[in-house]
Amino acid sequence: MTHTTANAAPIYIKLKGLNPSANYDLNFDFFGNLVPADQIYGKGQNNKKSYSGAALMYAGLTIPPMFGDFPSAQIYIKKI
Repeated sequence: MTHTTANAAPIYIKLKGLNPSANYDLNFDFFGNLVPADQIYGKGQNNKKSYSGAALMYAGLTIPPMFGDFPSAQIYIKKI
């Protein structure tokens, strides 16, 4: 059994080197399944969720809970 924790604290990743005034589109790749961030975090204006560079650098990005022995995800960040 791996280290399991009930109601584990969320993991935040603070990105670096982004343009604080630009907006970014995020997609997650879970084992070959590409999932847009708005399906994970909810939709924003115009049914599309985008994040400012300032929010991603200073508040961070919450990593969704993943399960299994060796969970991983690839995050694609595109400036829009």
